[in-house]
Amino acid sequence: MKKQSITLLSLLIGINSFINATIYTNGENNDSNKWHVYDNSPSGATISNVIDPSEGNVISLNGNGLDNGYILGSISDNSEEAWHNDKEFILKWKMKYDEPFLIFVSIETTQGHKYLTYSPHNYNAGSGHGLGTDANDGTWKSFSRNLVSDLNDINSSNTLLKVNGFLIRGSGLIDDIELTNENNESHLKNLILPSCDSSNPEVQIINENSDWDHINDINKTIFCVSPGDYSDISPISIDINGTSTKPRYILLNNGNNEHPVNLDYTDLAKYRLEFHSSDYWVVDRLAYWEDENPHNKMIVLENSSHNIFNRILGKDVASGISFYTGSNDNIIQNSHMEKTQWSVDFAVNERNESNRTSKLPPYEKRIFADTAAFQLVGLNPNESLKNNIITHNEVINFIDAVQLVRNSNAEYNASIHGTINPRLNGEGTIIEDNVFYVTPLVYTDGHGNFTPDGNKSVTENALDFKFGSLNRNNPVIVKNNVMFGYRPVDNTYSSLSDKGNAMVFHFGARDIIVEKNYIFDSNKGFAIGGPRGDEQGAYNLTFRDNIFYKLPGAGVYMQGPHGDKNTTLFSTAKNILIQHNIFAKAGTDHKEIYLNSSLHIYNTEGVTIDNNSFIDSSQMYFAANHGKIYASKDLNITNNKFYGTSVLQSKEESNSIPDYAIYTGNTKEDEAFNWDSYKNKFLIKRFSNGIPVYKTMR
Repeated sequence: MKKQSITLLSLLIGINSFINATIYTNGENNDSNKWHVYDNSPSGATISNVIDPSEGNVISLNGNGLDNGYILGSISDNSEEAWHNDKEFILKWKMKYDEPFLIFVSIETTQGHKYLTYSPHNYNAGSGHGLGTDANDGTWKSFSRNLVSDLNDINSSNTLLKVNGFLIRGSGLIDDIELTNENNESHLKNLILPSCDSSNPEVQIINENSDWDHINDINKTIFCVSPGDYSDISPISIDINGTSTKPRYILLNNGNNEHPVNLDYTDLAKYRLEFHSSDYWVVDRLAYWEDENPHNKMIVLENSSHNIFNRILGKDVASGISFYTGSNDNIIQNSHMEKTQWSVDFAVNERNESNRTSKLPPYEKRIFADTAAFQLVGLNPNESLKNNIITHNEVINFIDAVQLVRNSNAEYNASIHGTINPRLNGEGTIIEDNVFYVTPLVYTDGHGNFTPDGNKSVTENALDFKFGSLNRNNPVIVKNNVMFGYRPVDNTYSSLSDKGNAMVFHFGARDIIVEKNYIFDSNKGFAIGGPRGDEQGAYNLTFRDNIFYKLPGAGVYMQGPHGDKNTTLFSTAKNILIQHNIFAKAGTDHKEIYLNSSLHIYNTEGVTIDNNSFIDSSQMYFAANHGKIYASKDLNITNNKFYGTSVLQSKEESNSIPDYAIYTGNTKEDEAFNWDSYKNKFLIKRFSNGIPVYKTMR
């Protein structure tokens, strides 16, 4: 691969990491002989290796516009030139075109040979996907397409099996065509599900409640569930294992293969599951709806591993899928969780009396439960949940989309113990390529009244981390997600509390990498630390290559404990790296990076803010303590660029930089950052449930 010059666009997208990939063409290798002209009418089309001033050696395709076609690889799966790539489904390439073009990607699917097509348009139609009208503006462009998602846009019931070739009509320069697993394809499982053949003795057709009695039958491995309401016997308990070579299946059997979000309830099967020390199950198209009891979780795993939950639908439920301690290597993918109404009943008898004595409304009208669509729950100290994956899901209007949460028995009180030693381990957790958001449906006026124009909400966060990884070599990864719509909590009828952060890291959450996410249209991007002296902060966190856009509260908020616990001295945010991020229109109400502290307590230690761009945002804001005790130790602020943004401000001291801080290479840019020319490139389009979500940053 050729060394790239860093452009403004590449800065926005972030610095790409070196990854494993299969490279099919690279001009530097003089491999133009791998290409062929597949349509030479009119004749004279040529393929050559030429030198481009900025890119070095590249492939030149030259003919009579769209009349001629060129191919790399093959159309036929039987050809020796076919790629036969059944492992890598992220396609990347670069091109420089100043005329119309049409790209065809040759793929094999469960429904036979297909093409995915791409052209320089702003719309999608049929099997075609638009790459933007500027894709052929005569400059070099880099593209990356998730072929699984693109195929799913066309037909959600089809599955990608292989990628075999790249075809293009039109004349121009092209280079660096590769397939890779970057983003999520090493984690998203392409499932080939068994048929519901009633003549197969291993198949159990479930038509009524009594048929579930066979769920733990050793001779049955495929459970085909007919549409119906089985919630009367839920949860259904599973305590038998499949194997890595022969998993057990629970499948919706309704005569089609549509994602349940696209179906009427009459076409779905409603039930709940509990897995007890049960491994190697695949559950596809389970649905559950209209049950707001926080104790009724759709799917629960205890000491259960290597299970896959695919195309799960949760509609107006309090809790979705919960992994409890000892549940490792599980996957949640292609699922849709959504709340559309809040006429809930969270009645818990022991709380009713306290509500009456405090003159609060009856408990059944209050939203007390801190619930989530997906949870990893540590019940006791020194427990682990390892290598679980949450990918390609859509979560809408949940109190939290994802929680790594500790049970009360596993709470850790730093002010009592005096050391930083969190004891829950979520190492290897991957939260990747999801979309988490809140809509105006749950916005309020701050006084319990719902209004689409409200500036408060009855939700909290996209991601709430109360623990992380205890293995520095196997961190928690949060990557390529989209989060938007979060507002400060309206707690008129709840005990919830949050300031509208898309992400929160506290209670000792540590060793977490957050990269290449888009966070926008929320009050704040993320917060580190907690508001009470008995809460821990967060440690060893990396935030890189993210885009934070339109966050009026703050892009980053590091908040220390406050109160009168001045005998406790500890850092609430330690070893934090904030690097190569874009902060655009962030902190316009307050500050884009807010290192806040309370009296007598150190707040941060070892914070590095390096090579970020701040665009039309408020200045950094550092809070100092009384008596010259500054909020931050070992603070490094290096090589950042500020466009239309003041550089620094200190809350209490005339000196804008805390003592002992390193401040070098930061520049106030005179020219304006032309955000308007780039914002429309971030058209967010999701997801695998068949209902794309479009949101343009404005």
